[in-house]
Amino acid sequence: MSKARDIGDSAAVINFLDGSTSNIQTQLSTLDTAIGNVSVTSGSLTKTFAADETATVTLTGNVLAPVITATKEVAQTGVTNNDWDAAAGSYTLENSAPSTTLDFVGYDVSSASFVDNFSISAQETEPEGIAFNTDGTKMYVVGTTGDDVNEYTLSTGFDVSTATYSQNFDVSSQDTEPKGIAFNADGTKMFVLGDINNAAFEYQLTTGFDVSTASYTDAFYGISAQESSPQDLAFNTDGTKMFILGNTGVDVNEYTLSTGFDVSTASYSQNFSISGQESYPRGLTFNTDGTKMFVVGNSADKVSEYTLSTGFNVSTASYSQNFDVGAQDTVPRGIAFNASGTKMFILGSTGDDVNEYTIAPSSVTLGTGSFASGDVGKTIEANSGKLVLTSTGGAITVTTTPSSYAQVASGSWQMYALVYDSTADVINTSYFEVGFDMSALSYDSVYFDPSSKESNVKGLSFNNDGTKFYVIGTSSDKVVEYSLSEAYDISTASYLAEFSVATQEWVATGMAFKTDGTKMYVIGQTNPSTSIGAVHEYDLSTAFDVTTSVYNSKYIQLNTTDAYPEGMCFSPDGTKLFWVGRNTPRIFQWNMSTAWDISTASNTSNLSVSGKDSAPRGVALNNDGTKIYMVGSSSIKIHEYTLSTPYTLSGATFVESKSLSPDTWPQDFVFNNTGTKLYTSGHNGSNSQIYQFTFGSLTATTGYQPAIASTIDSTYWTDINSMTATNAVGDGNVFYALSADGKTSWNILSNGTGATFVVTVAGGKFVIDGVSQDSLTLQEGQTYIFDQADATNGTHPLRLSTTSDGTHGGGTEYTTGVTTSGTPGSSGAYTQIVVAVGAPTLYYYCSAHSGMGGTITIGVTGVRKIVKNNSGTYQVNTNSTYGSETWANSATNTEVAALRESMTSASAVAAQYDVSTATFVDYFSVNSQDTSPYGFCFSATGHKMYVSGMTSKNILEYSLSTNFDTSTASYTAAYNVLSQDNSPDDVKFNNDGTKMFFIGDQNNSVYEYGLSTAWDVTSATLSSTFSVATYETDPWGLAFNSDGTKMFTIGVYGLVVEWALSTGFDVSTASYTQNFATTGQLTYATGVEFNPDGTKMYVIDNGAQDVLTYTLTTGFDISTASFTARFLVTRGGLSKIRLNNDGTKMFLLNYSYQDVGEYTLGTTTYINQMTGTELAAINDASQITLGTALDLATILYYASGQDTPTYSGTALNYDANVINQGAILGTDYTYDAPAQNKVRITSVNAANLKIRVV
Repeated sequence: MSKARDIGDSAAVINFLDGSTSNIQTQLSTLDTAIGNVSVTSGSLTKTFAADETATVTLTGNVLAPVITATKEVAQTGVTNNDWDAAAGSYTLENSAPSTTLDFVGYDVSSASFVDNFSISAQETEPEGIAFNTDGTKMYVVGTTGDDVNEYTLSTGFDVSTATYSQNFDVSSQDTEPKGIAFNADGTKMFVLGDINNAAFEYQLTTGFDVSTASYTDAFYGISAQESSPQDLAFNTDGTKMFILGNTGVDVNEYTLSTGFDVSTASYSQNFSISGQESYPRGLTFNTDGTKMFVVGNSADKVSEYTLSTGFNVSTASYSQNFDVGAQDTVPRGIAFNASGTKMFILGSTGDDVNEYTIAPSSVTLGTGSFASGDVGKTIEANSGKLVLTSTGGAITVTTTPSSYAQVASGSWQMYALVYDSTADVINTSYFEVGFDMSALSYDSVYFDPSSKESNVKGLSFNNDGTKFYVIGTSSDKVVEYSLSEAYDISTASYLAEFSVATQEWVATGMAFKTDGTKMYVIGQTNPSTSIGAVHEYDLSTAFDVTTSVYNSKYIQLNTTDAYPEGMCFSPDGTKLFWVGRNTPRIFQWNMSTAWDISTASNTSNLSVSGKDSAPRGVALNNDGTKIYMVGSSSIKIHEYTLSTPYTLSGATFVESKSLSPDTWPQDFVFNNTGTKLYTSGHNGSNSQIYQFTFGSLTATTGYQPAIASTIDSTYWTDINSMTATNAVGDGNVFYALSADGKTSWNILSNGTGATFVVTVAGGKFVIDGVSQDSLTLQEGQTYIFDQADATNGTHPLRLSTTSDGTHGGGTEYTTGVTTSGTPGSSGAYTQIVVAVGAPTLYYYCSAHSGMGGTITIGVTGVRKIVKNNSGTYQVNTNSTYGSETWANSATNTEVAALRESMTSASAVAAQYDVSTATFVDYFSVNSQDTSPYGFCFSATGHKMYVSGMTSKNILEYSLSTNFDTSTASYTAAYNVLSQDNSPDDVKFNNDGTKMFFIGDQNNSVYEYGLSTAWDVTSATLSSTFSVATYETDPWGLAFNSDGTKMFTIGVYGLVVEWALSTGFDVSTASYTQNFATTGQLTYATGVEFNPDGTKMYVIDNGAQDVLTYTLTTGFDISTASFTARFLVTRGGLSKIRLNNDGTKMFLLNYSYQDVGEYTLGTTTYINQMTGTELAAINDASQITLGTALDLATILYYASGQDTPTYSGTALNYDANVINQGAILGTDYTYDAPAQNKVRITSVNAANLKIRVV
């Protein structure tokens, strides 16, 4: 073999290592020994040959035909070919599952699937009701053939295939038409509903759930006042509520029992109609907490599921979804679930059987305790399935279906923050997506051009799985059908078919399908016959195939409500139609008395949207009907409203609006099935386009998550040439650690990689890679080049020194490892340094001009232990000096936990209030309140944020649930200042929030308000006005010193003006002091701010989109200010800067994007971390001492965002011991015999040859 391909190969597999011999040689040696007394003429030679070099072997005697054997030494350099590969599946991950049982919770009928059935025909041919005991080992069926309760035994709980008939109990003495059956919690009471007497009858069982011990208690409750044809009954958990399902009223009647499970104490309370879903209801049940109700009936042959916002209170019920059981039985009569809701049972009258279904779980519960917030996003592995936890309440999404939904014992399930993605072949951070999230709205840069079929697209729709999408428009009056090779990816669309609706509609503006695709609806403005706006209904013989569409002559006229009807959508049960009218402009709700029959629709309610858009075009709902969205072509935005009652327009509350750019004229929109994608039909300014947007956010477990790879055998290695990891950091990072001593200790290395810096000059300062006077960190032993080829470097030679500002600061030039070349400003000019081990802190400077340079910090190199196993106790190194060790026990005594803890256990933090260290965190939009925000500030503690809006002329107030965390902000109030100034450019408060100030450039004044309630803008009253017009006619920024005795203003031309206030925070006492010009550094100033002690001043340069920092030698004395650094934002519309109290956060207001950007300040260096770049720099055995085993840990770090980090493997290039291979005559060597006792060897190539002659 050519290399040590697989690190786990044994010495035998690797063949002949250095010092061993070939098989031929071994056989010859054995032969020598065996024949002992036989004289053998022989000779040998071991030599390093050059190409074509000759050497002679002298033999022990003369031979006529010498036999030559030869081997050659081959040096080994190999690559592991990603031997530490994510796909290997042999990683040790941190299992954070608590030591308790895990139960699955279902009750989501949409996920039901049929399993089996059990015939009860031998006992009952008219079954009516069904029930189980608590553990499912007994099943009960009541029917009208025998007028009795039949009891069955199940050897496996809730598995009807194991059922056997046991016994029965006659109830005919009470009623000869028994319909429903129920038990109390311990089975000592049984209840039977009778249709003849319209009553609920109560029985006592001396042995729980044993019907043979039942006796009638003479207790009953008549329900004829509410229902003359009762069908089923159910109770809440403590029996204080009873529910009767009625066929006459087609409703659920709720009763209150003053004594639990005593029907004689019942009194009628209220009812809930189910007529919108079922005309002949037959079975009723609830989930365990009463937040879901289920009704089965034989008009629709479906199970209808309802959500109750208050458990067991039917007045709070709303329909959510259904499941069709018609394939199993067309006359379903009863319904029951197992305790977890992961099994459903339907009693069928057609087949006289019990049909069993499995239901995918919607949540899980712990035997003890609850899930922590840090568990959300993790993957649970249980019963061979995988589930992602989506809430601390146990909500889940199923990624791999478990083999069963039985309870999982403690220790038999796992919970991981990392998962292996077999499709992408990577280790990924576990996550889930949340749909219908306006904050995540962003254009995907994906669009589809439908103009070849429809040049004026209006309406959009998808089929249920996203493999088809449809457009309708006014140029063709056709529904055009496309197939998508990738679900919901419009870039993969291809034309399939089309269907004309022109006979019914000339101006089609929208479309929708029934949920099963067997009906299609088209909304429009002009009917060819009647010239009215209407919705027309079509039947499809093949679901979602428009070519099978047939107009069924059903329509509803809309133009009397609004002359210009646009987009539309339906509730999932087809009982409610929502559409938008462009004339009024409003969203309308029309209810249908017969589901999906448009001819039965009638105007129910409406919502005015004129305040948001004068031309609404489309409407859509989220999946549970708690949100409704509208798009409009006047605002070019999507608008969100919450619905207090699902699928009910009354009580709608506006939430926020978002731009739909690059769509310039949105006409309609639709979501994918999860609400994570949004699609608009619109225009690019000239042509119709379909645009795709992200509309969902990602939730993943944050922090450091280690994965330890399987061991690689490095016994035969002599060196590591390189280690290359394949990762994608996304919104996070990936770190690595190595162990070469069998995981007794884990190490990192800091080698650095060198770099080339592009140097330019601007404003009399060196600009390094685009950052003015950047602070650099160089690593020992690495080579760095300062490229001065740019023309701005002319007359500015860059040199190094151990003194700040070099020779200008009294120091000397540093020359160790430094070389210079060329003339600055010309091609090829550079200064290079090879950083010496132990080099001091350095400074770069201009040898010709002072004040141009910056600081260079020297990073150390070498191996650092970060974790060790101290006799079974895992410890982490907490020392903040790279070469030093201080050990502390890991909080959790496992290897993976210790590696996780080590990542942040040793750190160093840079100076605070340093904006050059800013790292972006998130944006918070204020667009819904103002589209031109010019100023902002925070309360003293950061629990409130205030924005001054140019559009609204308001000071807007926001509450932050976490101080100085804008992601937790919510709009609360506003105070209008138009009567003072129409251009509020900045806002400030005094220290206790009892005074508010804003500066306006209409009147060039600062306005002071008293607040009767601290920090409450609604309590503001104007108290004073101070003009700054003498010094500034276009003021933009406002700031105060810490006690309010100084005020600072700035105008667009960059003049900072300082004002003295004889009484703190009283602008009526202000007087001019001095000014400071920043014009040398900026082009258009829009804001000013100070750090708390006034030693740093920050100025916003809107022209260059950056933040300028000035150092003040005397706090708040601008005459002592000098320019220090520049932080480039590259985001137009930059307006103001604010800092939190300890200088660890910076906030930037942007009026173009209408948002507040949050950044972290102060670079925290974590000493125990090694990146992929540093891993790749490991290149020799002096850094990692090779042993018999080499181990790798990969630590994925995720902060927040839309793209989690991934890791797909690490490849090693290594050197191994030499291998002896057979040398080939003619290829590797030739020979001849110049004498009978001599053999002459000639090497064809340079090689180490071992020759033996016999």
